[in-house]
Amino acid sequence: MSETSLRDCIIANQWKQGIIVKSEQKDIILSEVEETYDWIKDTEFLVLFSQDCDLLNSNLENEPFAEFFCALAIERADPSLVYGKNPRKIHVPINKSLCLCLSINHRIRIKREFLANISLQNPMSLPDDELTNLLTWVSKKYSRPAFPDRFNNLLSTVPKLDKKLKKLNDEHREIKRLFFLVSPFTEIEDNQYYTLQIKVLLVGCTYDDCDYVKDAIIDELRRILSIGQIKIINIDCSFENEMTLFELSHFKEWDKDYISRRFDLVL
Repeated sequence: MSETSLRDCIIANQWKQGIIVKSEQKDIILSEVEETYDWIKDTEFLVLFSQDCDLLNSNLENEPFAEFFCALAIERADPSLVYGKNPRKIHVPINKSLCLCLSINHRIRIKREFLANISLQNPMSLPDDELTNLLTWVSKKYSRPAFPDRFNNLLSTVPKLDKKLKKLNDEHREIKRLFFLVSPFTEIEDNQYYTLQIKVLLVGCTYDDCDYVKDAIIDELRRILSIGQIKIINIDCSFENEMTLFELSHFKEWDKDYISRRFDLVL
């Protein structure tokens, strides 16, 4: 097959980033996978996450593979696993009747030219905002900031931190991200302390009478994270239309997995 006809076939077969594959076509793709992990056989859906320009690249040597996430269907999204809050697992609502669960390491790849042999008919796709969340989540695996070990170690002493944060997410589903500004951003001695400023990013735009929601989140976070050697200077909640580029350039995203993964804890 010529390079031009390969590109045309992939376009004609409706392959693009964010496509969801199921049933017989899912099984056909899995039959081309060379990996032999146990979790592959449990796959219910495949989500194509290769970038569109890579999918349509005319040179197979430059872009030999198409990459998919293996996904499972779940009844409903866990608020603590949406928007990429957890670096290892994400819940992706597709529509009112379907939600997918993806794990960061449950990924496969097949030879890209194989897509020319599979024609999709009215395929499902991730909603645009969920595709953006998914790609941001994937990139975080390689670009997330590393907080000082001492800082993470102090937070790991909070009793039942995981349950407390999950309860916060369940009660306030508008929480999308937590951003920390830690000073100093280095290790400290036992007679020193960190100062901490927290920005809570909320989904959507501000609305009338939203201050009581913000105040409730701020009060609960202060109760959860107030511990010795970490002095909370300020906690602020901002909707997506309120967060500034200046804040994003200074604050670093944080999640509890920084602690559980580094210190091998079940929080």
